[in-house]
Amino acid sequence: MPPQHPAAAEAAAEAEEEEATPRLKEELKESAKRKEEEEELDDEDEELEDELDDDDFLDDKELQALQSKRLADMQKKFALEKQFHRQGHGEYREIVEEEFLKDLFLY
Repeated sequence: MPPQHPAAAEAAAEAEEEEATPRLKEELKESAKRKEEEEELDDEDEELEDELDDDDFLDDKELQALQSKRLADMQKKFALEKQFHRQGHGEYREIVEEEFLKDLFLY
């Protein structure tokens, strides 16, 4: 491509700038619109959080029944684990070969 005259190059740059300016303005408008939508969604989320306060569930009979059942199940499981532990379950001990053979051939 042959070198352009400085005035022609300047005119071309101005033309590109004029074309880019509307695109930039449009992109800025879209960006501002997206930001407004995000802020509206954040406001809606805050409203929902206010509506669904945890205190609303304190007097829920079904939830209390579930909590009581879960607590009872956990207590039973813990008692069973304690019983197994007293019986020697869940313990590791080292057995030397002589002891192993004695235990193995007791019958």
